[in-house]
Amino acid sequence: MATQATTKPALSTPAINIALAGLYFVAGWFGLSLAFVHSSVTAVWPPTGIALAAVLLLGKRVWPGILLGAFLINEVKSGHVLTSMAIAAGNTLEALAGAWLVNRFASGRDAFERTRNIWKFVLLAALLTTIISASVGATTLCLSGRAAWQNYGAIWITWWLGDMVGAIIVAPFLVIWSRRPSRPLQPAWVLEAVLLLLLLVLIGHVVFFQSWIPSQGKNYPLEYLALLPLVWASFRFFQPGASLAAFIMSGIALQGTLRGFGPFALPDQNQSLLLLQAFMGTITVTALVLAAVVSERARVEQFLRVEHGVSRVLAEANTLSEAARKILQSICETAGWETGAIWLLDKTAGELRCVETWRMPAVNVPEFETVTRSRTFAKGIGLPGRIWASGVPAWIRDVTRDQNFPRGPIAAREGLHAAFGFPIRLGDDILGVIEFFSRQIRQPDDSLLQTMAVLGSQIGQFHERKQAESALREAQAQLRQHAEELEDRVIERTQELKETIQSLESFSYSIAHDLRAPLRALQGFTKILMTDYAAQLDAAAQGYAARIVRAAARMDELIQDLLLYGRLSHVELGFTRISLEAHIDKVLAHLADDVSAKKAELRVVRPMPEVWANSTVLEQVLVNLIGNALKFVPAHLRPCVELKAETDDKFVRLMIRDNGIGIQAEHYERIFNVFERLHNEVTYPGTGIGLAIVRRGVERMKGRVGVDSVPGKGSCFWLELPKPAVQAVAEKPVG
Repeated sequence: MATQATTKPALSTPAINIALAGLYFVAGWFGLSLAFVHSSVTAVWPPTGIALAAVLLLGKRVWPGILLGAFLINEVKSGHVLTSMAIAAGNTLEALAGAWLVNRFASGRDAFERTRNIWKFVLLAALLTTIISASVGATTLCLSGRAAWQNYGAIWITWWLGDMVGAIIVAPFLVIWSRRPSRPLQPAWVLEAVLLLLLLVLIGHVVFFQSWIPSQGKNYPLEYLALLPLVWASFRFFQPGASLAAFIMSGIALQGTLRGFGPFALPDQNQSLLLLQAFMGTITVTALVLAAVVSERARVEQFLRVEHGVSRVLAEANTLSEAARKILQSICETAGWETGAIWLLDKTAGELRCVETWRMPAVNVPEFETVTRSRTFAKGIGLPGRIWASGVPAWIRDVTRDQNFPRGPIAAREGLHAAFGFPIRLGDDILGVIEFFSRQIRQPDDSLLQTMAVLGSQIGQFHERKQAESALREAQAQLRQHAEELEDRVIERTQELKETIQSLESFSYSIAHDLRAPLRALQGFTKILMTDYAAQLDAAAQGYAARIVRAAARMDELIQDLLLYGRLSHVELGFTRISLEAHIDKVLAHLADDVSAKKAELRVVRPMPEVWANSTVLEQVLVNLIGNALKFVPAHLRPCVELKAETDDKFVRLMIRDNGIGIQAEHYERIFNVFERLHNEVTYPGTGIGLAIVRRGVERMKGRVGVDSVPGKGSCFWLELPKPAVQAVAEKPVG
C-alpha cells in the first residue's frame, strides 16, 4: 500500500469544522428552497454528498461541522430546537455510517477507481445508509406534530431519494476532484474539454429546456440524449470528467425542470424533482462505472507501455548502472514526469547513494541535480529514506511543504513540487529506490504507484540476476585462469616426472646390473669351490657355500622382481583380445616341474572365455598366483588347484582355488603390499613381492584382484578383467 508524505496542515480541525458547517448550511439552504412536500423535506439535498465526502477525505474529526451545519439550517427553517437537533443527528449518523461502510468494504477514497467498488458505494452509502436520515427525519417530523402521519410515506421517499442522489452526484464529484492527480495542460486536451463542455451545455438545453425545438406546449422525451456527453467525458477524461459532466448536467436539468421544461416537467413539482433525481442518479452511476472501466483499461495500457519500455531497456543492458539512465528516461517520458533519480543501497555504510539522474531536455534543475548526486540518505530520511523504511511506494503532493524532505528549499528555488518514489526490491529485501519529480503539484495517483511497485520488483530481480551473472563470469574467469595455470603446472610437473622416472629407470637398471654382476661372480666362484675343491672342504664349509649360492640366487630373484614391479608402474601397455585358456595352458607348462615334484592335482574348468588384457602382464600374474597355490600347502598334503572362470556383462572373473594353509581375513589387504610376508622364508621361500606384482599388473589392465579364504582349508584368489570390446582394435603387447 502506498504512503503519503506528512505535510504542514493548512487548516486546524476547528477551522475545518466551521468551514464545513458553513458549506453545509449554504447547500442546505439551496436544497430546502426546493421543498414542496414539506418545508423541511426536499428531493434535492446536496449536503448529504458534502458530508459523506468530508468524512471520507478528512476523517471522523469533521462530524461536529456536519452536526452544526445540519442543526443551523433546520433551526433557521423550522425554529424547533429539539426537532432540528434530532434531524441533525440523523444527518450526521448517516454520513459517519456511510463513510465507515465505504472505508470498510469499498476501498474508502479509492472507491471510484474500480467498478466493483462503485457498485458497493452505491449500495452501501447511497441506498442503505440514507435510510437512517430519512427514517429519523420523517419520524421526528411526525412525532413533533409538524407533519401528518398520513404523509409519512411521501415525506420518507422524498427525503430518502434526495439524500441518495446527493450521495451519488455530489460525493463522487468532491472526492474525485479533491484527489485528482494534476497533469500539465496540453492544448489539445484543453480544446477537447471546451468542446465537450459546449456539447454538454447544448444537449442539456435541448433536453431539459427544449431549446431550439418547436414544442407547441409539449415536452419531448429526449432525456437519454444527456448520456452522450457523459459517455464522451467517461471515455476521454475518466472519473474526473464523468463526475464533473454529471454534476453540470444535473444543474442544467434541475433549472429546466423547475421552469416547467423537459421530459420530467409535471404539474406536481415534487414529483417532477423525484423523477429527475432518479434519472440523474442513474446516468451518473452509469457514467462513473463506464469511466472506471475505461480507466482500468488505461491503467493496464499504461502499465504495459511502461513495462515494455523498462523491459526493453533491461534486456539490452548488462548491469543496473548501465540501464539506470534509460529506465529513468523511459518512465519519465511514458508517465509524464520531468526528472528522476535512482538510489542503490550501500549495505556496508547502511545508506542510500544516488547512482544516476535524468531530466527532460526542457527542464533545468542544476542545483537540485548536483545535490541529489552528491548526498546520501539514511533509513527514514527524505523521500528515498522513508521508502526504504516502509518498503512501499510514497507520494508527496508538494515537496516544498513536506516536513521530511531535506532538499525542499532547493526544489522550491528550481520549481519542483510533486514527487513519488518506489522501492527496488527482491522479495523482502530493499535493494534501492527510484524517485521522480514534477513542476506541478499533483494529487496521489494510486494506480501509478501500483504500476511502479510491480516494476520495482522486476528491476530488483534484474539487478540481482545481473549481479549473479557478473559474479559467475568473474568466477569462471578465475577458474579458467587457475585451470590454465594448473594445466601449465601439470605439464611442467609431468615432464619433470617423466624425466625423473627415466632417470630412476636408468638408475634402477644400472644398479640392478651393478648388483647382479658381483652376485653372479659370487655365485660362480662359490660353485667352483663346491665342485673343484669339494675334497678340501669339510661338511660345514660345504654347507656354508651352499647357503651362499642360495642367498645369491634369492637376491638375484628379488632384484628381478623389483625391476618387474617398477616397470609395471609406468610402462605403456598395449591390450588385445586374449584366450584365457591358452595362457593358462602356457603357464601350466612353464610350471610343469613344480607340479610334478609336488605331485599336484590341477583341474581347469573348460572352456575359458576371452579377456581384454596385456599378454605379458597376464602371464606374470598367472605365474605368481598358480605358483603360490602350489607353494602354500602343508607338507603332508598333496596340492589341489582348481581354475574356473565366470562372466557378467562387463568382466570375466578367474578363480584359482587351492587347499593350502589359508589366510586370516585381517590380512586380505596386507598380503598385496610390497615385502609383506605372513610366514617365514625357510618354510615358504619367496621375495614378498609376488602378490604386489599381481595387484599392480591387474590394475594396469583395468581390473581388480582379491582373495577369499578359510584358514586351514585353503584360499580362492580371484581376478576380474574386462571382456573384449566388440569394436576393439588389437594392439601389440608391450613388455
